[in-house]
Amino acid sequence: MEEKQKIRETIWKKMRTQEIERFPYAWGRIPNFEGAGKAAARLTKLREYREAPVIFVAPDTPQKPVRMQALRDGKTVVMPTPRLKSGFLVISPQKGKEKHAASIRGAFAHGKKVPVERIPPIAFVVQGAVAVDRGGNRVGKGGGYGDREIALLQKHEKISQAQIAVTVHDVQVVEFLPQDRWDFTVDIIVTPTRMLRTEATRQKAISKYMSYILRHHPPESISEDGFIVLDEFIELLQSRYTVSKEAVLSIVSCDTKGRFQIEGEKIRALYGHSYPVSIEFPCADVDVLYHGTSPEAARQILQEGLNSRDRQKVHLSPTPESAREVGYRHCNNPVILKINTQKALIQGIIIEKASKSVYVADHIPPEYITFYR
Repeated sequence: MEEKQKIRETIWKKMRTQEIERFPYAWGRIPNFEGAGKAAARLTKLREYREAPVIFVAPDTPQKPVRMQALRDGKTVVMPTPRLKSGFLVISPQKGKEKHAASIRGAFAHGKKVPVERIPPIAFVVQGAVAVDRGGNRVGKGGGYGDREIALLQKHEKISQAQIAVTVHDVQVVEFLPQDRWDFTVDIIVTPTRMLRTEATRQKAISKYMSYILRHHPPESISEDGFIVLDEFIELLQSRYTVSKEAVLSIVSCDTKGRFQIEGEKIRALYGHSYPVSIEFPCADVDVLYHGTSPEAARQILQEGLNSRDRQKVHLSPTPESAREVGYRHCNNPVILKINTQKALIQGIIIEKASKSVYVADHIPPEYITFYR
């Protein structure tokens, strides 16, 4: 992917310019970096590392300190041979020989070549990267070897419960990376200065992309009431993220905003569509609702009423606090508008409950709206 290659070259150039790279240097490689030993030391403080009797560590130079420390800590190290030409090596701890055994040449001398079927169960994985983002998306050097290693271990159920970490320099941590379906994601990022767990960030990013597809860019197979076949939807997600059906179900069940609904083997967004869908909701069950917005927009709303603009529906909140939270998406000093829901309903204005935290309407005329004090 051309976009990935541009990212690699940007990182390699930055590491060279900032004199962060170390022998055998960055270009065309998983780059060795200043502070690789510090990153390894930080990684060894992780509970996942301490509790793992067997760990998988990439063969790249920046992960050599991890291999050496793991052997010193009495752990068995599984290491893929470079480019998987000779399969995998299983290296048992040998006192006094850890430094040599952690090198590529030493691993061949002290380790034992084994087929993937005979690798012992792995409890923790340490990989390298050219770049990684806060959601755990990773870019390697371009050969696909890291992805093949992980895919093989997953296929043979060797890392079914293992967390995946990477050790990188801070400049290798970026905001967003494109992903292919076969790319694996990482759970923990360790640098010389910090440790980041990616699960929450990754779930947030996946959730946003779920909303994007379901609300604004659905496939042609979407039904009139907004449903997409779940398996087809997951395939669309996998064009950007490594995500399973179980992960999608978890995101839906844990979503406090009630944005999604699963019915059988179908999924839809309940509100927020810019794409035309027809969804029936129950009538609003409260007397007052709220809307958070900018001071400038509030003045216009008090004159013209609330209009849906680029969405199908106007969104309203059940509490001033939740409305203020919405308002912060638009400006740093939101104002809260109060909607007399009871009066509007009596006068025939349709206001519906889309979820426990979102109410919707086609339009709220200005006579039902006041400033909330």
